[in-house]
Amino acid sequence: ISAVIPVGQAALSVNGNAFTTEGFDVSGSGGERDGSKSRSLNVGLNAFQLGAFRVDGKYESSILTSDFDSGNFLSGGLSDASQNVTDRKREAARLDLRFATGSVDHKISGSWSETDMDTPIFGSRTIGERTNLNWVAGLQSGSHHVTVLGEYEKETFEQVGDPDIPDNEMGAVAVDYRLDIEALTLSASARYDLNDLFEDAITWRLGAGYGFDWEGRIRASVGTGIKNPSLIDLFGFFPESAFIG
Repeated sequence: ISAVIPVGQAALSVNGNAFTTEGFDVSGSGGERDGSKSRSLNVGLNAFQLGAFRVDGKYESSILTSDFDSGNFLSGGLSDASQNVTDRKREAARLDLRFATGSVDHKISGSWSETDMDTPIFGSRTIGERTNLNWVAGLQSGSHHVTVLGEYEKETFEQVGDPDIPDNEMGAVAVDYRLDIEALTLSASARYDLNDLFEDAITWRLGAGYGFDWEGRIRASVGTGIKNPSLIDLFGFFPESAFIG
């Protein structure tokens, strides 16, 4: 079910979804089917003008229940006789605020999400929460474009039975520059990540593009990147397969 409700020049959107399936036999032995069911609700406020500020917001909530067959995952055997369930609950919210000061455009965003997963047969329940705040400012002057970013993120992870998992806090600053010279575009960017659990890192990117009269375009870029392990990579565990973070 979906609906869009005008609110002045803005719009309120509502979307609800319900899904149920009998599924199939995960064990492959032709036995009892392993089904699933889900429910979700999304509510959003788009392009709401509050004085000089444009506000966009979104909230979502979902529940998923999945049946599965368990067994010895090391040997690959699954038992059709088992009736096991994984429950996942997720909530998330996001708020964007856009405004301008002179010739500089700003966007401030905040987001929050929490995921709760419970598999009773394995005695495994995890609750993860992530909060993110970022600010982006962009300036255009003729053929020059400059964008500056500041970001903060906090991640918490709770594994029932393991109370010693620390929180992870991260911050970053970045700058991006683009130069347009008729059909030629040149770009350069750099980012500095400050990590609580890992080493800090500097990454960069250089790029160029050229547009042809026949509406074709060629692009090339080179750069570096980094991907930190998640908290479940570091601290999660799965008893039957002896997985340790």
